[in-house]
Amino acid sequence: MSIIENRIINFNDHIDTYSYSGPIGDHLVEQGLAEFEELAVEFVQDDSGEVNVLEVRDETTGQNMWDPQPINDDDWTDEDDEILEAFIAWFDNASVV
Repeated sequence: MSIIENRIINFNDHIDTYSYSGPIGDHLVEQGLAEFEELAVEFVQDDSGEVNVLEVRDETTGQNMWDPQPINDDDWTDEDDEILEAFIAWFDNASVV
């Protein structure tokens, strides 16, 4: 059974990934997301503990900011890998606190 959690991510929240350390907002904008103040991110964690992202919306405008489920695998890019890694790093760090 999946556990779904909706979390608010602030532009200046710090993350550490394999290739980046700093504010998550700077990294996400560098990967192609539009500027934002806060994101509402819906996370799913399965029974094995694996985390994934279902939805990413701008908390202020309600605009969909990133599609974590492309129509086919050919639409998934290296930037998508970086974005997903950033969100999971943020989730893992928030879960430790």
